[in-house]
Amino acid sequence: MRLLTVCSLLLLLALPAAAYRVTNISVAPSGDLTQVTITADGDISYERFLLTDPMRIVLDMGDAVHALPAMDFSVARGGVMSIRTSQYKAPPDGIVRIIIDVNGELVNYNANLEGSQLVLEIQTDPAGVPFAEWAASSAAVTPVTSGGSVAPLSAAGSSLSGQTIMSSSRGIRVSESGHQVEDGFPVEWIGTGGRRITIDVVDANIETVMRAVSDVSGMNIILPEDYTATVTARLQNVGWRDALTAILHSQGLVASMQGNVLRVMPRDDFYDEINQMATTRADRENLQELQTEIFVIRYATANSISNAIGTALSERGQVSVDDRTNSIIITDIPYKLEEVGRMMPILDSPTAQVMIEAKLVEIDASYAHELGIDWSLGNLNRANDITRAGMSTSGLGVGDRTGTISFSTITNMLDVNAALTMLESENRAHILSEPRIAIIDNMTGSVVSGKEIPLTLQDESGNTYIQLYQVGVELTVTPHINADNNVTLELQPTVSDLSGEATSAQQPIILTQNANTTLMIDDGATAVIGGIMRNRQTTVRNSIPILGAIPLLGDLLFSYNSEREESTELVIFVTPHIIRPY
Repeated sequence: MRLLTVCSLLLLLALPAAAYRVTNISVAPSGDLTQVTITADGDISYERFLLTDPMRIVLDMGDAVHALPAMDFSVARGGVMSIRTSQYKAPPDGIVRIIIDVNGELVNYNANLEGSQLVLEIQTDPAGVPFAEWAASSAAVTPVTSGGSVAPLSAAGSSLSGQTIMSSSRGIRVSESGHQVEDGFPVEWIGTGGRRITIDVVDANIETVMRAVSDVSGMNIILPEDYTATVTARLQNVGWRDALTAILHSQGLVASMQGNVLRVMPRDDFYDEINQMATTRADRENLQELQTEIFVIRYATANSISNAIGTALSERGQVSVDDRTNSIIITDIPYKLEEVGRMMPILDSPTAQVMIEAKLVEIDASYAHELGIDWSLGNLNRANDITRAGMSTSGLGVGDRTGTISFSTITNMLDVNAALTMLESENRAHILSEPRIAIIDNMTGSVVSGKEIPLTLQDESGNTYIQLYQVGVELTVTPHINADNNVTLELQPTVSDLSGEATSAQQPIILTQNANTTLMIDDGATAVIGGIMRNRQTTVRNSIPILGAIPLLGDLLFSYNSEREESTELVIFVTPHIIRPY
């Protein structure tokens, strides 16, 4: 038993260490130096050496796996012409070789390990020329979908210069503009950088020049069988890709990459071939048998996504909607149906909701400061205020009785609740309502607190009819959930009240005030709408008992009337809470 344990331990010790992945390369200025940073997902071990003619720095990273988005990168800044990478040796003795082609004279260089990063500092002549940072990364966001994994709609490729940046948007992988989509058609090849080459020929056969480029680059190059031409060129110490591109342009030729083979042909023949392929593909699609597939929509409505589905169909494709079963019926050729099938889990995905908690509070205006509310801009620098003032808009209506509407955000709702409880106990505040509604992202919801009053009106024929008019507070909210877990709220408060005045026809005058604003606040934070002032005037008759009831004398000698004006402020608190479906 002890012998078995010792043997097992020796086998474990003999296993190679776990290989790390080389994922990122960046080139950035660092004073008068150029800093090349190579990032891996584990501890790095490396060897370095210098090669001349042309000048280049070689880094061999042991026990490594190549995970960069491309093999060759054109940098052309900071004294670095290009960076070439390869899996020099396969695992378990994996070696990733990184060759940095230096542009100009290399004065000095130094390499240091900083955790999982290898930092190479290069000093070239000339030095100190400013340049923009460059980076290439294999990092990509993993798509998140509902109902299983979804393949990308277009094949994800990589550009030769390493500038393709992958991102994720709602579960579909997309790439920046400039990315060549793999659609089966040949693409014109253009390259820069690469191993340096010198070409000095006069009236040389193009076959001989292409063979020299093939020997330096390691690429397979094919010319048309019946094509003959001569090349006269003098190219000193340039990258083989630059040399080949220049020669092709001077001869009116075009190259297309197919695997590790460069096909070279005249430009006219190249585009004639593409047009012929396009015609053949269109003819082949027209001959394919149409198929029909039904997709049952679970979360969205069939009508809402039918237009988006229609953009992915061929000219013969058709889309129809069955409202009763909330289904979409697609008729098209097979590969278009597959593309629609990859789109469907994204378009028909559950939508996040926002729970809106509103609180409508009427506060004695003289005690509003108990909440720390000061709508002037002066409170922006006061640390003891709970709110921070935002925008304000002037009130509308006869007499401007309701003041102005202001917007702000709350930093501590617990303190506000405590202050409200205290003011309620002293009859200085009154909570009118505390509604809660759930709204789908990007949809609109409203909260109403008030009453309906009947208005007697007349139509064009002189007939009298009664119409109910809403008076009170109405708050319309449209939430939009942002990617960084905050919520953009479109708020539209409307406050209406009866005026103490009336028209000549004894119809009431309704004072209305509204505003419209957009605020961005964190999930669970509170937006405040305030500055809505209301004034009430009351008349109280004070008299001495019995004596005040004497006719005439009681009114003159033993009683008096006192008028009191009360001012209150209506404050609305709005708190969004994100409800995610996953």
